[in-house]
Amino acid sequence: MFGSIYIGLSGLNAYSQGLKAVSNNVSNLNSAGFKAADISFSDIYGGGSAGGLNYGAGYRAQGHGVSFDDVTINFSQGELRQTGRDLDLVALDQALERLAASEPRLAQVVELHFYAGLEFAEIAQLMQLSERTVARDWRAARALLHLSLAEAPEDRDG
Repeated sequence: MFGSIYIGLSGLNAYSQGLKAVSNNVSNLNSAGFKAADISFSDIYGGGSAGGLNYGAGYRAQGHGVSFDDVTINFSQGELRQTGRDLDLVALDQALERLAASEPRLAQVVELHFYAGLEFAEIAQLMQLSERTVARDWRAARALLHLSLAEAPEDRDG
């Protein structure tokens, strides 16, 4: 009888833990950049012994409940949506690609400073430029990116 109660309680406990992950998925569904969690469960098997039950993963043993195994984050790409904000990463990436096509050095300065986190002095040494030139390129690149992001979306494609 206690075995039946244990099996029932293990199922309720596993279900409760799984419900936390599912409720987190539902409550954050429309959050930008949210990655859903996938949950998994497993059976608990055990065999009799002189002193009680031995629990393990053996398939010949009787089932003794359910356990909550793992929560894995689904990192696959979600849908792309227009946010209407200036910091729309897809629009920023497209603007940076257009900048690289027309002004490759400016795009390289942006990538090294913004993405790699290098200071102007480090960029100047790496690109064999003066620090003032790097600062000037940074200002020009920011202005061109701002103009590109301010364009209407239909103007960007052509």
